[in-house]
Amino acid sequence: MDLNLVPQFVIDGNPTLTGCGFDDNQSNRIIGAAEEDLCFLFRGSAEAEAYALFTNVSVDLTDDLTLNVGGRYSDESREGYTDYWTAPGAPVLTFADDKSFKEFSPSVRLEWNANDDVLLYAGYSEGFKSGIFLSGQRSPVLDPEIVDAFEIGMKGMFLDRQLQLNAAAFYYDYTDLQQGRSVPAGTSGFTLVYENAASAEITGWEMEFTWLASEVVRIDGSVTYLDATFDDYTSTDPFDTVYQQLGLIDAGVDLTQQLSGNRMVQSPEWAGNLGVTLDFQLANDWALSSTLAASYKDQVYFSQFNHDALSQESVTTVNGNVTLTSPDEQWSVNMWGKNLTDEEIYLGTFILNSSRTNAGFMAPPRTYGLTVGYNF
Repeated sequence: MDLNLVPQFVIDGNPTLTGCGFDDNQSNRIIGAAEEDLCFLFRGSAEAEAYALFTNVSVDLTDDLTLNVGGRYSDESREGYTDYWTAPGAPVLTFADDKSFKEFSPSVRLEWNANDDVLLYAGYSEGFKSGIFLSGQRSPVLDPEIVDAFEIGMKGMFLDRQLQLNAAAFYYDYTDLQQGRSVPAGTSGFTLVYENAASAEITGWEMEFTWLASEVVRIDGSVTYLDATFDDYTSTDPFDTVYQQLGLIDAGVDLTQQLSGNRMVQSPEWAGNLGVTLDFQLANDWALSSTLAASYKDQVYFSQFNHDALSQESVTTVNGNVTLTSPDEQWSVNMWGKNLTDEEIYLGTFILNSSRTNAGFMAPPRTYGLTVGYNF
């Protein structure tokens, strides 16, 4: 059940947003065989309650300078239990835990309208992500994740407002970053384990633009740089777990590692895209639009241990489409193609137990089609 109340009003000419919220969720899961021939059964329950109060006040310090101050108070609780039967007559493996979290998350942002076309801003905010209980993992409720976020930026219109340009630099400081990793499990397959990374940092910048080069040509683009690394994170490499099972590592060896300096999962150092759109007005008010866009992404790791075998190397993809639209905009015909260069792109990989091999799932190959649309 979700309940939210968000009134907005003005105090002494300053816009004020305030509100409260309530969320109550419960999940139950049972899998297994019938009782009389029971060989495995899992039973678990997880419940969460969340309350929040928040407000945001905007104050005009001068005609060009605005201060936004806000805050959110969160009060959340998590509890759950798990029962396992693994074989007939075997003891029941029971695990239960509960925990409550209270956090105030402030935010402040200063905006300066340098002129009618340029806005400069700087801000700080704290983000809060409640701890979670995973009934299938049989581990304590995770600690909450906290991030201190700092950002400075600019939004502007240039070249007689034909060029829109936005740019920002940012720094995120994470405490108890919640992380999931795959580990070999049972005689085959894998399972997901969630844990807290003590600290991590992201420093970066991004820029995006839209340029109306002419009445026909529009060019869009963006570029992002990320330095995203763990500062303090101790965990166990799933590859080492398999090697130990195979006897390649002695059974008594501690497999935990300090991952300080490793890149965070799914965080390419460089990423960007560039697209060109051509818009033509045809006879009798028919319209023809064509777009060709390319995107680039640096190598991304799917594992905190930064194995090349569990990653996607840097890749560039190209998409395109041509759309014909009727004068009344009711009919349209769109010929499109995605991943035109037919790149092999992994979206995620993990290590399997039984075959001692890697597995994963991939993005679609080159696809193309024709779509006919009608607006009623």
